Amino acid sequence: MGSAVHPGRRERAGDVEFQRRELLRAQAMESEGATTMPLDPLELERQLIRLRAPIARIHVTDTPTDDVLASFVGGCPYLEEGTDWPVCVFCRHPMAFVVQVHARDHGIVLPDALTLLSLFVCARTDECESSCGLSHAEHGENFVVRTFRSPRRELHRAREVPASQPLRESQLLRFERSWNLPDFTTVESRDPFGLMSTWREAGVAAPARRYDELRRKLSGESRLDDAFRRFIGGWPCWTNLSDRTPTCTDGEPLVHVMQIWDSLAGISFYEQASLFHCAIHPSANDFALVYDHT
Repeated sequence: MGSAVHPGRRERAGDVEFQRRELLRAQAMESEGATTMPLDPLELERQLIRLRAPIARIHVTDTPTDDVLASFVGGCPYLEEGTDWPVCVFCRHPMAFVVQVHARDHGIVLPDALTLLSLFVCARTDECESSCGLSHAEHGENFVVRTFRSPRRELHRAREVPASQPLRESQLLRFERSWNLPDFTTVESRDPFGLMSTWREAGVAAPARRYDELRRKLSGESRLDDAFRRFIGGWPCWTNLSDRTPTCTDGEPLVHVMQIWDSLAGISFYEQASLFHCAIHPSANDFALVYDHT
């Protein structure tokens, strides 16, 4: 009968290089004040995989489109008879259309009500700049989401694109399936699956650094580029908003729908904007657009 080994660890007692690395890890832990051996790297990966969520990375192409059921930025989105083009609650001018996404294109499982989704914001820079800038979107005052469960081309009614809309022609989106993990601040503050408790008990040294290394590896990306930070589904890349996940009227966390980084369709979103939806109380008002100012 073989000797017991830590789950996921291969028995390599005779491997001098393996022993050297184990010694270096123990010395590093001792210098950081840890009292026990850390979890095996393979075990750390296995734990983090439980947090990994599928995403569809958003890429804006140069390809124009006139397909109203496509996923695109700019131009005129799908709107049915009786569905008005949104106006800003402050200046009463038409909002700018930012992005439309169709579930058949991105493939992320979202509530059926979000089969086709379009986001509008106020993009004016004159009278709106001081009274209804995008920072007010956190209060639900100057963004609108239009959703359609069963869109059909024959139901679409074209509208005139507002003069204030930066991108007047539609450009197709391309989606790339990938994975992401929550930011370490989210893991640390919310401790999903008791991960931090397990790591502390095991004496994991420098957990933030270890987590960041594994997050890049398990996300399939060596760097967090701009395309990676625009995506459908998954976890938002929280930084200073880790304790402010939006909740519905019943206190339940909202579903993360989409993250925009920096800008999209010629509209600046500061650094990060995340769109959330309440699947428990589906209505036109159950959305939150949260900004991360870092």
